[in-house]
Amino acid sequence: GTMVACRTIRLLAWRHCYVRALVWILFGSPQVFSSAIHSFSFVHQNSKRQRRPVYSDASTSDSLSHLMSSPERYARVLNITKTKVIEASKKRQKAVLALQRSLEESIDPQERQNAVCQHRYKYGKHPFVCSRCWSYLPICLCPRDHSPSTELGATDIIQRQKINVKCQGVLLWTHSDEWGSPSNTGSTLSLTLQNCHVLMKGLHESRLKELAETGSRHGESPIPIVLWPESSNNAQPTKSMEAHRDVSIEDLKGKESRILLIVPEGTWRQARRMVSKLPYPRLSLPPSGDARQSILAPLRKQNGDTLCTAEAVGLALEQLGLLSVEEYSHVLHVAFEKIDRTRRYQGKPKRGPEGPLDCG
Repeated sequence: GTMVACRTIRLLAWRHCYVRALVWILFGSPQVFSSAIHSFSFVHQNSKRQRRPVYSDASTSDSLSHLMSSPERYARVLNITKTKVIEASKKRQKAVLALQRSLEESIDPQERQNAVCQHRYKYGKHPFVCSRCWSYLPICLCPRDHSPSTELGATDIIQRQKINVKCQGVLLWTHSDEWGSPSNTGSTLSLTLQNCHVLMKGLHESRLKELAETGSRHGESPIPIVLWPESSNNAQPTKSMEAHRDVSIEDLKGKESRILLIVPEGTWRQARRMVSKLPYPRLSLPPSGDARQSILAPLRKQNGDTLCTAEAVGLALEQLGLLSVEEYSHVLHVAFEKIDRTRRYQGKPKRGPEGPLDCG
């Protein structure tokens, strides 16, 4: 009650004379009043911090959240100096301010969108996120020769060579808001699949068109196919999407080597818009028959039965005969490792599947 009263007085004190008089009577002077308010606020904020649950009990002892708690620990884990950590943070803050000024000065929607895409492509979502696997640097999945982390390199995760998928490739068509997201699983596909392309909508339209027309394998004309779920409670198809021709796994039998699998990356709303503008047939995966929970469940705010990108792509390639069961399991294993490390790094409690589901 005292805190509420102080906040109310703080909001009104310097706008109304009668409140100023009341403050003077109660506290002697506005300076004493301000000091009292500051003390109340400090105590209240500290009490809130103390009440915050700490992720360190016996059931959650696998937490890696201590790695992100201070610049000193960042510097130690990344084997760099604290000064460089601070400089990297300031550099990003400076770039954000420059972007804001650019957006304020420009009125052309296309220029504004291009500025946002350029900024996100260069700086990602966080100053300490790997540009390859989009994991936080202290928990980077990349092999040790690419990863700056000396504690959690992926030498035990990605020991095998990338899988050579015998098709035109996999193309992740990524929204700028999703680019560099540490919770994104599609980024792990570039670590496991040889011919995987990660492109940003708004920057790489010409590259998308080039791959769709000429492909990455010489001598074969590609068949661009958009991977899109058949139905979902979260995503109802638009009229422009309904006008596109749908294909099935059976329709593509014998044409596997010509397939260029295009996968939209973003929220459901963003992905729907992206798919509606792609003039290519859509592939919907048939129901698996068994109710499986996505390996992305530990990072989601709400439970859902929709597959994450790595799961959907791996399942599509496996059903097309382009991945063996063992290779599909490896794709899931790497994706799950990123999800698990991210969960532990962010201090989230363990829930969802304990590991990649058996694909056999």
